Amino acid sequence: LVDRFAGVGRTLPLALLIVFGVVMSVLSNAVVAVLSDHTRMEIGRRTPWILGGGAVAALFTLPLGAATNVVLLTLVWCLVQIGYVMLSTPIAAAFGERIPDKFRSRADAYRGIGLTVGQLLGAVVAVLLIRTPSVAIRLCAACFVVAAVVVVLVLPRERSSVELRSRAIEQHEFFSHYQMPKGAPNFVRVLVARLVMTAGVSLTGVFLWYIVLYAVNGGDVDAAVPVMAAVAVASFVGGLIATLVLGPVADHWEDGRIPSVLACGLYVVGLAVPCVAPSAAGVIAYALLSGCAYVIFDGISQRQAAAVLPDIRMAGRNLAVLNLASQVGVIVGALLGALALFVVGTYQVLFPVAIVAVIVAAADIWSIYEDQGR
Repeated sequence: LVDRFAGVGRTLPLALLIVFGVVMSVLSNAVVAVLSDHTRMEIGRRTPWILGGGAVAALFTLPLGAATNVVLLTLVWCLVQIGYVMLSTPIAAAFGERIPDKFRSRADAYRGIGLTVGQLLGAVVAVLLIRTPSVAIRLCAACFVVAAVVVVLVLPRERSSVELRSRAIEQHEFFSHYQMPKGAPNFVRVLVARLVMTAGVSLTGVFLWYIVLYAVNGGDVDAAVPVMAAVAVASFVGGLIATLVLGPVADHWEDGRIPSVLACGLYVVGLAVPCVAPSAAGVIAYALLSGCAYVIFDGISQRQAAAVLPDIRMAGRNLAVLNLASQVGVIVGALLGALALFVVGTYQVLFPVAIVAVIVAAADIWSIYEDQGR
């Protein structure tokens, strides 16, 4: 859709669309989380938001194909983000509230599998329908509605929230989860490393379709489609491998910096492959290695962040800041990628720039004190 309006100047509009979408998602999440907590209805606190979110997301997805310029496309995309947050944030809350403790671990595992498989299917279907965006858009809208209905039907029925004690919403609640811990320099290092690492991932991830289409296949859509599908599958396989080895890898070293830095090293190797071999095989190898490396880095960094917190009782709020850093990293990566493409003019430049970002993240992780109490 961006190509339709922007042509050869596609990279900056795409980056800005991503940036505005992420910003809207962060702001919406802060608002929806609080409003959902304060909802008092017979069908509960989360259910109306889940159903409404599915409807809103679907409603605003449909006009994406009718957008007549990049500005309108970006505006509609931001509205889609609001609907998606209305759907996903209450689902996350309901998941924690309504799944019995004895089934929690198994449910979390299935949830993770569902998210991973869903991302794979979404990427593959989107690529296969690249020439018929209207079909892809309608299918996406239908998926939002189905997701909302299925969640409401599958999860244990929510109790009425009418009898819950009501209180006025206070302004500080909206961003209360985004609080930096005081006197925790190691946590700041983990946060910065996560931000920079996510920026490195986004440098190539945001523009990956363009890399496959223009840098690898010379603008031939028919040739790019199977390559992009293979890239999506390779990334999924890499992430699956990482999920299986994450526990043993994390337990093997007492010093969590070592597996984190090794994961960064593996990611650098993945980024280097397309630099040496700018071909379909090179990009697929990059997807496999980077998919594995990032899942390991992400898992280890969350453990490190929890380990260096001065007050574990504030873990929920402090780790929310860590997730916010990832979203800021997407913004930084998208804008930095657009700038690099503007200056150099070739998609291959994204890989060495991303390598620098990942090396910086590794250095930041390594600077964490061995004494985690400091």
